[in-house]
Amino acid sequence: MIGTILDVQPAPNGTSLDVWLVGGVNGSMKLNIPWCPSLHVHATRQRLQHLCSWLEQPEIRDRFGLGLMRMHRSRLSLDASEVDEVLEIDVHNCLHLKKVATHIESRGQYKHYTLYSVDAHLAQRFLLEHRVKPFQKVRWDGHVFHSEPNEEDEFPDLTIVHMGFSYQTVNGFHSDEAEVERIEFRRCSSDGTCDDSSIPSVTLVRNPNTCASHFLQRLEKAMKEIDPDVVVTHGGDGLHLPALMRMAAKCAMPFSLSRDGRPLEARTSARTIHSYGQTLHKDGYIPLYGRLHIDRVGSFIVREGGLQGLFELARHSQQSPQDISRLSPGSVISAIQMRTAMEDGVLVP
Repeated sequence: MIGTILDVQPAPNGTSLDVWLVGGVNGSMKLNIPWCPSLHVHATRQRLQHLCSWLEQPEIRDRFGLGLMRMHRSRLSLDASEVDEVLEIDVHNCLHLKKVATHIESRGQYKHYTLYSVDAHLAQRFLLEHRVKPFQKVRWDGHVFHSEPNEEDEFPDLTIVHMGFSYQTVNGFHSDEAEVERIEFRRCSSDGTCDDSSIPSVTLVRNPNTCASHFLQRLEKAMKEIDPDVVVTHGGDGLHLPALMRMAAKCAMPFSLSRDGRPLEARTSARTIHSYGQTLHKDGYIPLYGRLHIDRVGSFIVREGGLQGLFELARHSQQSPQDISRLSPGSVISAIQMRTAMEDGVLVP
């Protein structure tokens, strides 16, 4: 299979990752590749031996899906000249990785164990292990990726659309009670911009006299026919996609905008914090699978650098483009530093 890597996301089963390729002879393709991450624990040899014995108990091993455990020697910081001994633990279900880390820290009373390989994004670790990166043209032989000849600075020719929403409201505010009245699709440039005054390529108008399920089914059909690689929204995470999710819940029907039919749902919840006299709000994250959902409202990177800037940062950080689109510039810089450290064989937290 030959194509360009568009995105990498954990599969629902937690024991594999889905790699989406575009630009191939058969269009978009999903590769489901078995993979399990490892976490590392540093402590005295005696404490590591006790920890290993505790983790090998059947009730602990089965609960978290733990695999092989072995002693491993590695550098723990960039300026370290010597290697240290750590316990390396395979976690067969990547969705349990942070749960395992939390229990180990609790077991060590939050002071006896230092954990590594926990915070790095799963997609980043997977891409580093396979020595590939987003928007790289590759060939998959069933076991490993092989790089295919391609211009390094060129990005694939992607289908990019803007998804615009109109609402029917009583007081003029787009609240949770507002109902979607119209959805318009417009083609975007390679940088993710479009002319809002241009004629939409597809317009869907909801009939208030019919069940919302008919509108959602038409939307799913339109998404399959357009088959975009990138969906750009203005407020998709905080307003538009949650509105569609509420409509689907009221109709008790499955609803998906992804290429593999995975239901539309938020990966993270919205958060509001108070800091230095300010109230800061961050919307939840609603990804798509097989497509990139880019919310310009929640992406400083895209607002300032466009899609081309985002894609370039995805290459340098070796992370999912839609994942890092929600990060701050400082967090992306940290991701690039983590990538550099891992390439040098240094364990990161």
